Order: sequence, then C-alpha cells, then structure tokens
Amino acid sequence: MTMPPITPSLSNDDVNRRRRDNVTIGILTALTDEGAAMVKLIDDVRAGQFDNDPQTYEIGTIPSRKEHQPHHVAMVLLADDGTRQAAVACVDMLRTFPAMHTVIVVGIAGGIPRTLEPERHVRLGDVVVASHGIVDYGHYRQVNGERQIRRQGDGMISAVLRRTARRLAMAEKASQQRPWERWLDPHSTPAAGQHPRPPASTDRLFSRGLEVVRPDLDSSGHRPGVPKVHQGAVGSADILMRDEDARDQLAREFRDLVAVEMEGSGITTSTAEHGATWFMVRGIADYCETTGKNNIWHSYASYAAAAYVRSLLEATEPLSQALPLLPVSEHDQIVELLRQVPAEIDLRVVWNAAVPDLVAPPWPVSGSAVQIFRHLCGRNADESSRPRAVRFVQALAGSVADAEVAAQLRQWVRNWSPASDVAARLGRPGDETPVEPCLLIEIAPDGIDRETCRISSYVQDRTGPWRPHPGPGAAEHVLLVEAEARVGEIIERAEQEEWRDSNDLAAIEFLLPAALLNLPVEWWHPPANDSRPTPLCVDYPVVVRSLERMRHNSRPRTWGSRWKSLNVGRVQWGVSPRTDEQLNAWRVQLRADERIATVVLSAPPDDDSGLDELMIAIKAGVPVILWDRRAPRPAIGEETLLSLVQGDLVGIPARIRGLRAKAAEVPESRRPQQPGAFVVLLWDNPHRVIAPAGKG
Repeated sequence: MTMPPITPSLSNDDVNRRRRDNVTIGILTALTDEGAAMVKLIDDVRAGQFDNDPQTYEIGTIPSRKEHQPHHVAMVLLADDGTRQAAVACVDMLRTFPAMHTVIVVGIAGGIPRTLEPERHVRLGDVVVASHGIVDYGHYRQVNGERQIRRQGDGMISAVLRRTARRLAMAEKASQQRPWERWLDPHSTPAAGQHPRPPASTDRLFSRGLEVVRPDLDSSGHRPGVPKVHQGAVGSADILMRDEDARDQLAREFRDLVAVEMEGSGITTSTAEHGATWFMVRGIADYCETTGKNNIWHSYASYAAAAYVRSLLEATEPLSQALPLLPVSEHDQIVELLRQVPAEIDLRVVWNAAVPDLVAPPWPVSGSAVQIFRHLCGRNADESSRPRAVRFVQALAGSVADAEVAAQLRQWVRNWSPASDVAARLGRPGDETPVEPCLLIEIAPDGIDRETCRISSYVQDRTGPWRPHPGPGAAEHVLLVEAEARVGEIIERAEQEEWRDSNDLAAIEFLLPAALLNLPVEWWHPPANDSRPTPLCVDYPVVVRSLERMRHNSRPRTWGSRWKSLNVGRVQWGVSPRTDEQLNAWRVQLRADERIATVVLSAPPDDDSGLDELMIAIKAGVPVILWDRRAPRPAIGEETLLSLVQGDLVGIPARIRGLRAKAAEVPESRRPQQPGAFVVLLWDNPHRVIAPAGKG
C-alpha cells in the first residue's frame, strides 16, 4: 500500500469542517511508537486542528467491508500516558467530531502470562482484544481492611466491533484466515519493515529474577514469527505495572484478564458520558515484571496492534454516512439542552413515538437522550418529513415533566429550519451554501472544424457562495489534440494566481457537449512539463457536466427538484438491447417519476444507445448520470456501477475518487484491469450555473 505523506495542518474553514463532520471513528494512542505505527495504516492522512480544541488530529480513511464506503477516522496522540490524559483527549475528540460514535484505543500493554494454562498463555508481540471489558483496578472500595476492586462496566463497548472480532476469530479457527498478517509482511507492506519483529531470544519471562520455562509454541497455539490474537478483559489504572506479585493477584481475581494498560478506564468513562462506544486493541510489549521489562518489543507490538485494527475495520460495515444534520455550533447547543433531560424518562417509549419505522438500537432503557439523538443524526430523513433526530426531540418534549426544559425543546424544534436539512445543503434556489474552490473548464466544438475546439474557464477562487468569474486565459481555439496541454496550463495558472492563498480542497469540472463527454479528461496529465505527470483525478475530484443543459435548459424546475431529492432519490438503469417501444417506455418512466435523481447508462455516449439515454435523462432534468467508458461493458464494469449506486447517492463522487486512486496506483499497462479507470460521472448541480462562452 502506498502511503501518502502527512500534509501540513489545515485551517479551520468550511472544507475542514466538512471533513470533520464525516469522521465516525476516533483512534487514541498514548506513545509515539503507537501513533507512528497506526498512522502508517491510515489512508489519505491529513493533519487537522480545530478551534477550542488543543489536540492535533491525523484525519484519514480506512476501507470498510463495503467497497467504496470507507470509515472516516481521526487519530490523536496523547501528550502523556494515563487515564486522566486519555479521558480529557477523548472528551475533546467527541466534542470536535459530532458524528463520532466509537473510540478505539490502540497501542501496547503488559501481558498476563499463564504458564500453567498453555492455551491462554500470552507472549510478547501477541495482540489482545478487550472484548470482555475493562477492569479498573485502580478504582476499588476498602471494606474492613480488605480492598475490593470494582470492575468497570463494559455496557458501552462497541457491539459492532466486538461481533467483527469474534467473526475474525471464527474465520481463523475455521480456515486459518488471518487478514492482519498481510500488514505484518514487509514484502507486501513496506511499513512493516520499519517495525521488525525482534528475535525470539529476546522474549524472556522472569520470576524472582530467574527465567521461567514457558509452554512450547505448539501447546500454546503460537506459530513462529507471528502474533497470536487473544480475546479477554484488560486491566486499566494510572499505574505503571512492574510488579509480578500484583500482576498475578489480578490474574487470580479476574480469570479472563489478558493484559494491563493505562488509558482504558478513562476512555470508557468519557465515551459513556457522551453516548459513544469504545473498543481496545493492544500489542504485548512486556510481562509487567522488573527483571525482563525493556523497550525492545514496543515498536513491533505497537504495529501488530495497529495491523489488527486496520483489518478489524476492513471487515466492519460502516454506519450510514448521512450528511451532517446541523452545523457544529447548533449541534452543540441541542446536545447541552438534551443533557438536562431527566434520566428516569423511558427513552424507548419516546423512540417508538418519534421513529416507529426504525428498529430500536441495542441500548439499555437508561441510555441517554444525547446518545439517541446522535445516532439519529446519522440517519437520513425520509422523503416526506423532517429529519428523524428532530422528530425525536419533538417527541421528547412531550415526555419531559420539567416545564422549562420541555419549553426549550419545543422552541428548538420550532427554530429548526429546513435550511439545516440535508437537501438544502445540496443546494436550493437562493441557497448560499459555501462552495469549495473550483475550476470549471468548458471545451466546445469549433462548429466549423471538428478537429478544433474552444476552451474557456471559470474559477471559484475561495470557499463561499457560488461566485465564479472568468478564469485564466481568454477563450481560444486550439486543436482538439492540444486540449490536454492547454487545460494543464489553465490549471497551473489557477493554482498560482487564484488558489495561492487557499488551503481548501479544489475541484475540477469539465463542461462538455455530448460528443465529448466520453473523453477521459480525468486521466489527462497536466502540467505538460512535468517529467512524471500525475493524472488529474489523483490531485482533484473530477466530474463532467452537460454543456447542452447549461445552454438550453428547458426544465429548470425538474432539474432542481431531482437534485433536491438526491439524498433519498432513486436510480434508473438504462436498457440494452431494446426496441423503440422499450426506449419510449423508459423515457416515460423517467419523466413521470421526479424522485429519480440518478441514471446509469447502458452504454457510453459514444454509442447510439448510450447517447439516446443520456439526452433523455438530461432533458428530464436528471442531475447525476453514470456510465462505463467501455463498449460493450464488461461484467466487472456492471458490478462497479452497481456498487457505486447502492449506498448514499450523495457519496458517489467520493466513492468514484477512491476507485480512481486505486487505478492510478498501478502501472498504466495494468490499468485496463482497474474498473476505476473507466467510470465516468456527470454531476450537474443546478445551483452552480454559468453563462457559457459564446451564448447569445
């Protein structure tokens, strides 16, 4: 896997907030070895800092079980180890990332050896998963001279990740599948070579200063040179454990204890307070005793734990990635109000009254109102009513006995505006939703000579309302074969002149006539003077747009209506082969149902069938059109298009960019085997229009 460099910290602007709102999983590390190992296994990493938060985050993605729908993660490195530091950092993280539902603690721990029970014996470099909860052994009661440890409740452990961990364990027993081991192989993952496994001779266990004979590898279920994964409970306290007697006493009291560490109990407390869940994965770096304790295994154990976390998330489906319901400031206001809701209210009754169409989550009846509200913020609104989270607050107001709190809840519901709704964020008439920097490049046929074209550009120079102005260079006529080089010059000038002072993500849109829509513009390689040019789609999100629609839009109402319904819209597939009667029936179905917001063509526009469907869809006001550039379309192309439209339609551009990035990683000679090399996306926002050059 090719790991991109970590870029400088982003400014706290609208683009950064959108990235923040996507994050659903937090990752917490305490030591530099732990952070260095984990960040190497996160994709597309960028550093991020936010107002009113002292932490610095590494924000990126990790693939999920659903192709093209990655987990969005934020990793933080603590200023120091310990439960208090962990609790503070966890609170900061949960406040900064409103959609975050799970915090994963990853790093090293001290192992609990069990030489008399070979199957349960832990060795250095092994991975432990806290699937049985946390033992807060620094939190105890003193009764009649006897210390009684109070076990930390584990009701907020992530049920999703625990199920995935059990599924991985089952697969390992059934078929010897260990997906995490590929990340530990330096031949397939270069990062593994930076965290080599120490020699087996350095794995030594002592008791009273004398080395202990341990079970052989066969009896303990270990294989030479690779870690074994253990599931159990993990002890946690602000205690650096270097006491074999105390370690063994804990092992006797808690039979399922596999390791001890110093952050977990702080995380469980913080996540519970904020209605989130937690999970923990640790690599064994020592045996909690003085004689043999050293740092030899720190790097490898950190990386082994990170490799397991990567594989765990790859095997886990993401939660629905709806767009944020509220701006961060408004979200924080309602959360503070929900904290005043009395704990005795039966929230399951409120749930059934507000969202009877949804299956209740596996929370205890005493689960917090904040927890439920945040969960519902991650669910899309249905087609006919306000978002489910707003309906929950409205139902809650009718159940609260405190008149003042109930009145404030009702007032919040009254103040809630459809402008906060997802559909509004996609753009409505008069909408001033901020738009990121964008370069719109128009390539139009000359009209006389088919070999020449006219290239013009329009630029959105900063994040804000859609206010494009003429871009670098005047409209000029060039040979079509020279268009790629000319586009490269325009982009280079935009970077130097228009976006020089911007830290925002910029996008490229090509405004093309139907005859040119199948051009592989996303794979053009400007600037032309680069000795090792990179395809446009690696550096920018790239989409195409319809020049015919921009110039001759006869149905602006349906274009806007279908765009408004994109988040809950329907998909219509082209039909091929077909008769004229079938094509007419397809046309009628499309025009009659304005909930259809996306069309997948049966062939590219270069083909008569694809061109017919394209023009019908454009005239019907369909804003999103997909196709595979190849004709005939291979089976892998069909599967790819199906996967792209199965999730949230708003997320199609991000999924396509991920596919293209994978295709760009392989040599050009092998690129034809990559489906991302052939997917085309026409993404036409009706609220981002221009007066094209030459329009009379």
